[in-house]
Amino acid sequence: MKEGTPAEAQKQELQFLALVEMLTGGAMSAMGKIANPATGEEEVDLDQARLMIDLLEMLEAKTRGNLSDREKRMLGAQLTNLRLTFVDEVERQKQKPDQKPGPEPAPERPAQAPEGKATSEAPRPQVKQEGFVDRRSGSDD
Repeated sequence: MKEGTPAEAQKQELQFLALVEMLTGGAMSAMGKIANPATGEEEVDLDQARLMIDLLEMLEAKTRGNLSDREKRMLGAQLTNLRLTFVDEVERQKQKPDQKPGPEPAPERPAQAPEGKATSEAPRPQVKQEGFVDRRSGSDD
């Protein structure tokens, strides 16, 4: 296809729309509205969502006056939808209790035996994590 032909213009319009859809999907995924294809989980990363929205806003600004009616309508509609969804998600995250991952709470220690007798603690289990073996329990399994 030669550059500037109607077929090339149609191809570029479809590519532009695909780019808008790709960035929109990334933003929706980052807002937890679409499951992450790699993990299957709905994960929220508002910084990532904001980046995707910012990229679409940049495209809108840089292509102003150079878009077909179809491209302009789609980009405008997607940006409006993403902005509203982003505001809703920010509010939803503010209302959630703080769920930052942290260390597990320590298990409660057994009560002391009556008459000052010491209680025996069970040995710690061996924990294997990606090449690390916890040998504090003393066993050599």
